[in-house]
Amino acid sequence: MTNQNLQEAASQQLGTIERLWAEASFTPNPAQRDAILHVNGPLYLPAGPGSGKTRVLLWRTLNLIVFHGVSPNAIYLSTFTEKAARQLKEGLRGMLGLASNATGRPYDISQMYVGTVHSLCQRLILDRHFYTERHRGRPPVLVDDLGQYFRLYQARPLGSIHPGSRLRWGRRAEDQCLV
Repeated sequence: MTNQNLQEAASQQLGTIERLWAEASFTPNPAQRDAILHVNGPLYLPAGPGSGKTRVLLWRTLNLIVFHGVSPNAIYLSTFTEKAARQLKEGLRGMLGLASNATGRPYDISQMYVGTVHSLCQRLILDRHFYTERHRGRPPVLVDDLGQYFRLYQARPLGSIHPGSRLRWGRRAEDQCLV
C-alpha cells in the first residue's frame, strides 16, 4: 500500500482532525486552528506563556503525520527546555495512540527528532564536523559557563586575571588563556 493510499485510508477511517479534536475535548481558537492546519513548510510559533504552543505543536504534528502522510523522520520539533521536549514527545505518543486506535495503523516516531534547539546544534556540531583530509579527530567539547570558568581557572590562577582582560580560545585546552 502506497503512502497516498495509507493517507486516504486513515482519512476515511478517522474522518477529519475535527473529529479527533472532539474526541479529545479540544477546541482551538482561530490562531491555533490556523497554525495546526498549516501544512506548507516550516512553522515558527512565537507566543507567550500559557498560550497553548505545546498543544498546537502536538496537533499540527499529528495532522501532518496522520492526515498528510508526512514521515515522522522528516519532522523536527523544537523547544528551549528539556522538560518541554519530554512533554512534547510524551504528548505526541499519547495523541498518536489516539489516532492509532481510530485508524488501526501504528505510528512510529522513533526516528523523529524532538528536543531543544541547543541539543540539535550540539548534534550538528558533533555529527558534521569536517576535518582536513576527511579524518575524524577528537570530537569538539562543548563547555558551559561553569566549565569555562573552571577551565580558565586551571589555565591561569584567578589572582593573575586582570579586569578588562579578554579570553582567547585556542584549539587545545593548553592554548586557552587571557590576553
